[in-house]
Amino acid sequence: MKVVLVGGRGLIAREVWSLLSQDPRFDLHVAGRQRPSGLPASISFTPVDLAYDESRLDGVLDGAAVIVNASSFVGDDPATQQMVNSGGVRTIIAAAERSGSAPLVQISTAGVYGTIREQGGTEGAYEVCPESPLSQSRADGDAIASAYGASILRPLFVTGAGDRHFLLPLLQAHLALGAWVEGGCARVSVVHASFVAEVVKFTIDRLAVGDLVRLAHVVTPAPVTIRELLEPIVESSGRSIGESITLDEAIGRASPMGIPARKIAQFAADYFLSSRVLPVSLTDAAAPPLAGPDISWYLSQLAAA
Repeated sequence: MKVVLVGGRGLIAREVWSLLSQDPRFDLHVAGRQRPSGLPASISFTPVDLAYDESRLDGVLDGAAVIVNASSFVGDDPATQQMVNSGGVRTIIAAAERSGSAPLVQISTAGVYGTIREQGGTEGAYEVCPESPLSQSRADGDAIASAYGASILRPLFVTGAGDRHFLLPLLQAHLALGAWVEGGCARVSVVHASFVAEVVKFTIDRLAVGDLVRLAHVVTPAPVTIRELLEPIVESSGRSIGESITLDEAIGRASPMGIPARKIAQFAADYFLSSRVLPVSLTDAAAPPLAGPDISWYLSQLAAA
């Protein structure tokens, strides 16, 4: 089965090609701006910039059974966000239609829901309501992919070595504050990047038997608290956080440090989802949010900072 992975250097993309390359059923091809370090020499790679090189995808997608889009831009420039997260999806689909319209698995984010009032909702429970230009670009990409008939996968918070956008800044903020915000009791849906890769593989397997997964929340049955998530790294760093402060106190402390209030508030309240699409056998086997090598990576980043 020919599988084409678009994007290969990101946190999730690396886990996807690492997992799929070990399965002899898949003839894996990767396309992206640069060849990922560590990508086995046996896996073909095509350099392509989705913003400018649409035609270069044509030959890569010929004969593809499935296309997996793991490309995204999470930087601060709104124009680039739209160019990659929305325009890139349109580019992939245009090339796919010229090459035979293979099914598309779109790796997105549950951040497109924005603030949710009722926690723990399953697929279809929430309206897409992005609250930032980044989330809007991801939502626009999802809409394009959905119109094509893609499988949309939405994790919320993803950890693992290479995660510079979720756990690392969250950890740095708590160490800077020297305290847990509201006791660190807020519960969130967190998965390791390797689990997202497992869900990608599950989705491909379902497509192979004609069972389309239209939308899946990539979450485990039980959320974790902020304290449960951060404490292993804090302890491994030789530091401790014993104090608990209110959200208002945290915002007051964070302001002189240049930490935005919205970043603090985001993790002072519950934010978790559930799934009725993923089988229990898959979610029960999910890797814990953090493993030993991941903790070592986060510690190295703290030391470097």
